[in-house]
Amino acid sequence: MEPRQLHYFVAIAQSGSFSAASKTLHIAQPALSRQIQNLEASLGIELFDRHARGVSLTPAGCQFLKDVKQIINLIEVAKDKAVRIDREKRASINIGLSQLYLLSGKAQRDIEAFQKGHPHLTVNLFTMRSSEQLVAIKEGRLDAGFVFFRPHNDPLLQGHALYEEPLKIATHKDSFLAKNPPRSLRDLECHTFIWAKNNALFDEIITRINQHDFYPVAHHHGYDYNSVLNLVAADLGYTFAPEVTHINNPFIRYFPLDDLNIQLTLEFVWAKDVENDDLSAILHTSKMMQGASASLPHL
Repeated sequence: MEPRQLHYFVAIAQSGSFSAASKTLHIAQPALSRQIQNLEASLGIELFDRHARGVSLTPAGCQFLKDVKQIINLIEVAKDKAVRIDREKRASINIGLSQLYLLSGKAQRDIEAFQKGHPHLTVNLFTMRSSEQLVAIKEGRLDAGFVFFRPHNDPLLQGHALYEEPLKIATHKDSFLAKNPPRSLRDLECHTFIWAKNNALFDEIITRINQHDFYPVAHHHGYDYNSVLNLVAADLGYTFAPEVTHINNPFIRYFPLDDLNIQLTLEFVWAKDVENDDLSAILHTSKMMQGASASLPHL
């Protein structure tokens, strides 16, 4: 008894005719008749009463039809389960992470929580600048990313804000600024400034600081926040940074300024018009870890 014979049997029983079933199944009628004859021979019973106007089920055929329908349904369910498990086992997504997000310690917590809930999904993480992530998302190299300062006028991207971090000044714990905390940007004019070159995140921050009529000139440069904060930890000057970065360096102190009201917004960003349940799950996990109650979009 072969699985295809069961499908043939059900088709004939439902149509009441070998001729009609052969058209539905796209199989020649003689071949279909042979398959049913072989099925009946393997069972040792007759499933149909043949007559001039078609066929009808024998009592044994009626019972066999009920059982076969259940068997076919179970086979389909088993197939769907197997395919889903195999897909989950092989599925992977590529996620970009801003270094600032990594420094905060929140990335590790969010990804760990997501992975526990989706153990069959492989999450590939790539540490990239926010600007680099945006390009990679649009090119399809990343499925999504945790990004600061997403350009909201870009029609190819969409995002959801996760949290905001206020910008503060960061200085060595034993520096003059640490011992005499500044109150405003003007209090920083005579002190050495540390910044990064050719970095979109830093460029956006300095542009916003310039809007406060303050134009610091960097004496030392780093490549990214990690290198900039290492220079600060070496007591070579101060920089602007969110306080979440303090967890990786006990030598740095952070102070708010009365006239520095810049917020760094972290967004989960993905390509517009993309639907992905796995991305939705990551976003949901991140929001839950933040304790936010805002409604979540479906990706």
